[in-house]
Amino acid sequence: MSNNKIHTWIIGRIIELLARQNMTVNELADKCNLSPSTIQRYLNGKSIMKLDNIIKIANELSGSLQKFLETMDEELQVELLSTLDNPNT
Repeated sequence: MSNNKIHTWIIGRIIELLARQNMTVNELADKCNLSPSTIQRYLNGKSIMKLDNIIKIANELSGSLQKFLETMDEELQVELLSTLDNPNT
């Protein structure tokens, strides 16, 4: 597994939650104090999300990072935690 798989999952989760809440990218950007173009670059895979921005988005869409990640499969969660513990590997 790779960081790319984690990133792809996060993008999918953001898109899923935006649709579920009938929220636009502009509305999410406003609530997270990010520019709409920044979020759009994330969703298009043109920019890698910074952890602090993932947390902002997760909190807005789910209430917490934990709830945001609750549908992530266990294997991918282990990979994510490993990446967070060892960001330079």
